[in-house]
Amino acid sequence: MESNLLKAKIIQNGFNTRNFVRALNDKGAMMNAATFYRKVNGTSEFTQTEISVIAKVLKLNPTEVMNIFFAIDVS
Repeated sequence: MESNLLKAKIIQNGFNTRNFVRALNDKGAMMNAATFYRKVNGTSEFTQTEISVIAKVLKLNPTEVMNIFFAIDVS
């Protein structure tokens, strides 16, 4: 996951973490700020439903969704 891209999109859309999580909850992706932080920092993963809701809230196109959530790690 490219957490910096997600964070940038959140900021570009005028959200801070608290109101972004609230917007996610309003759309059906029930999580609190601590859970969101764990997922952004890679401790746990976003579910398919959560990714779908994030994409709707941030108005992400399919390419942006792929770049943020399904980045290929090459080492």
